[in-house]
Amino acid sequence: MSDYIPEDVVNKILLKLPIKSLMRCRVVCHSWNNLIKSSTFINTHLRSISQLHSENEDHDLLLLQGYADVNGPVIYSLHWDDPELSEYTNFITPTYTIVPDLIVTCNGLVCLSTCSSLSAGRIILWNPSIRKYVFSSIPLSCFDGEENFAFGYNSNDNDYKVLLLTDRQAEDDQTVHAGMVWSFASGDWKSFSHETLEPIDVYSPFEEGLAFVNKVLHWLQYELTEDYDDKYIVSIVSFNLVTDSFKLQEAWVNKTLSSIRITRYEETLAVFEFRSYENEEFVDMWVMKEYGENCRTKLVTLRHGLSIDPFGFKNSREIVVGVEDEEGRLELKSMNMDSKQVKQFGRSGYKYFFMDSFIESLSLFCSTIL
Repeated sequence: MSDYIPEDVVNKILLKLPIKSLMRCRVVCHSWNNLIKSSTFINTHLRSISQLHSENEDHDLLLLQGYADVNGPVIYSLHWDDPELSEYTNFITPTYTIVPDLIVTCNGLVCLSTCSSLSAGRIILWNPSIRKYVFSSIPLSCFDGEENFAFGYNSNDNDYKVLLLTDRQAEDDQTVHAGMVWSFASGDWKSFSHETLEPIDVYSPFEEGLAFVNKVLHWLQYELTEDYDDKYIVSIVSFNLVTDSFKLQEAWVNKTLSSIRITRYEETLAVFEFRSYENEEFVDMWVMKEYGENCRTKLVTLRHGLSIDPFGFKNSREIVVGVEDEEGRLELKSMNMDSKQVKQFGRSGYKYFFMDSFIESLSLFCSTIL
């Protein structure tokens, strides 16, 4: 069939197809199969799909993680980013003996970790759209302290990386900072020197959020001011996935430690600051005007009266936030930035505790399971 269609035309047609259609097209002939699983086609298709999502909100998807029953299985599902949150499909995780922790998503990949006293720790890169995964064992030297993971993509070298920060006991029983970065392209873990990590707080570094923008991971770090007057210097810590280097940028002074969170907003960074005024709770959303510049503008102020934790954004100017229920469990709700109304997020009867934007891709398709 393809003998009667020029190769460049076939290539252009296939690049416009969704993942499910491409999987079916593989069986048409050997040449189509070889084309679809080539690294050039996979990367070009990813760029094409990413551009389509940026130009047309009707194609946007959200990955949700949650459960219908607290004693039931954890469910991963894809939903259209529409008012009804229509379900597109759902998945089963690639691990069955232990429920993995979901770190973050990027380019259609879900990064999971399994760190347990019952099993060896692993990092899992999972592409649910094509039902494929790869994993890497975490070096045993990392298991002295609490492991903290971050995940992102270096488009310069077409490489996915996982950052691991922790603390561990040295030979003199002193607690020292430890960190490593894993490269999917090489399959290797690289350690950072103690001097490199000295300025970085490795204890629960991503507790106040993690934002991946422009090939750089960003999170927040606090330090008491020199006069110890219960005020904190809030800094943005960044890790460049191209150069594997850290940067610490002092940002502003904040009065309380638990009142701020960072996230991605479009192609820049957003910071949520929580405050109390006359017995009412407010949250201010600040957005960096231009990425890389230390200049913020306030986008919106919300009066919420709830203990909330921002997770991300929907297309309809809604912030998705985590709210503790009566039993202390986190569930997601959506808050409209214009009307300030809070409503239940997702399908009735389900409780969700993770949300992230998602695009289907062929990433990992031509990779060998490690």
